[in-house]
Amino acid sequence: MTIEVVRTKIHRVRVSEANLDHIGGITIGEDLIDAIVPTAQLGLEEARRSRPSIIFPNEHTNRLRA
Repeated sequence: MTIEVVRTKIHRVRVSEANLDHIGGITIGEDLIDAIVPTAQLGLEEARRSRPSIIFPNEHTNRLRA
């Protein structure tokens, strides 16, 4: 069995919208999506050992730093 995982972790972004009726989901802006596109099909054990890349967008604009 394999699962699809995102290989990037996003830190310190500003929350721009919240929906209390939707559990466990987030909306991510297109600029950030372009930065975290890498996904992988991994087996369960491999997914547990996997370590994501980490990105730190600008805290005020949520844009990626140059």
